[in-house]
Amino acid sequence: MVLCHTIPQTAKKLKKLTRFKEFVTFTHKSQPPEGDTEDRKMVSIREEANNYETPKTLNIADLDSVSVNIDIQTKDFTKEDGEQFSIMVCTVEDKEYRVPKSVLADLKAQLTANPELKNFKVNKAGEGLKTNYTVIPL
Repeated sequence: MVLCHTIPQTAKKLKKLTRFKEFVTFTHKSQPPEGDTEDRKMVSIREEANNYETPKTLNIADLDSVSVNIDIQTKDFTKEDGEQFSIMVCTVEDKEYRVPKSVLADLKAQLTANPELKNFKVNKAGEGLKTNYTVIPL
């Protein structure tokens, strides 16, 4: 287990191998893997591809209003090449929204100018590395 924590790529390969073994066991025995109680339905790859939706990270700019007292937390991720990175997220109605560091810096300036600020909105302009965020006091 320690090996998996020190070498993320090895852990990922082991996870894929485990999923493959479960799939092979399932398809050859026509029964779900041990401990799997949900029903599995065979579908064509075309059907699965047509139904696939790319996971989208929600952003704090997607919210109409944000309280300055909302809790945020750090989430750690590992890229496919093993590189680790962290993001800040807040949770609203069981959905996580990414909070860019530039929003925190801009909010700090707004709070310095107006310590009584209760709510704000974030305006997002641009895409990718050229994205700019502006905190708008409400």
